[in-house]
Amino acid sequence: MGFKKTAFCFFTKEKVISCDETDGNQLDGYYYRFKFNDKIREIRLSHNDDWVNDDWMKKNGNHFLNLIDEHDKWDFFQRAKTLKEVKTYYNIINIK
Repeated sequence: MGFKKTAFCFFTKEKVISCDETDGNQLDGYYYRFKFNDKIREIRLSHNDDWVNDDWMKKNGNHFLNLIDEHDKWDFFQRAKTLKEVKTYYNIINIK
């Protein structure tokens, strides 16, 4: 366990702005800030999932963020941290 860093957003594959915590809390997992549709967003994710090599993430990650943005559901990442939660929510939000 512990804090993990990544140079690229798992969803967009774009370079992240920062991996430094802004609220002073330490997280077991990934934390990063990135730019999406001209806004700075931040994500905290589980360290237990293989975000980089997941085939679903490669295929649907960017589309998922577009759906999140379209529905203004960025608060999803405040409670959800795992790849399973992302995939489940994608199936819900994608049919609306």
